[in-house]
Amino acid sequence: MKHHSIPDTHGRLRVLVSADPPAGVDPSITTDANVRLRFISAFATVIAAAVAATRTPMLVLPGGGARMARIPSLITYLSGETKTFYWIAGQPDRTAAVGGFCISGAPLDWYIQGGDLIEIITDQIQAADNWGTLQVYVEEWIEE
Repeated sequence: MKHHSIPDTHGRLRVLVSADPPAGVDPSITTDANVRLRFISAFATVIAAAVAATRTPMLVLPGGGARMARIPSLITYLSGETKTFYWIAGQPDRTAAVGGFCISGAPLDWYIQGGDLIEIITDQIQAADNWGTLQVYVEEWIEE
């Protein structure tokens, strides 16, 4: 397989897990070098601070080292709420949470290079908002 090519074989399923960020900081993952990844899904749980604000999380997927896909959730979170946000390739966006779960669609066949940054950016994040780890499911190929 040549670097930057779309793989023609199946890769292995892998789960990337970020460090647990401190309060007031969005989670992110830098992918390993020398890999090619196909995005499948991502999720993270947030516990909102008591500060009044309407927060909107957005998953940012890289493309060629740049922030290419910015996927905002159609569901926001408010003070004191705990919600789990999912971004799933090929799924339709949901406009209401079900049992604290918020689902957003993401592009199919989105490929990510080694060394790229996958992140959540939250509009109106508060200093005491507490995101857990970001978990990203991918199909992975090792590049030579």
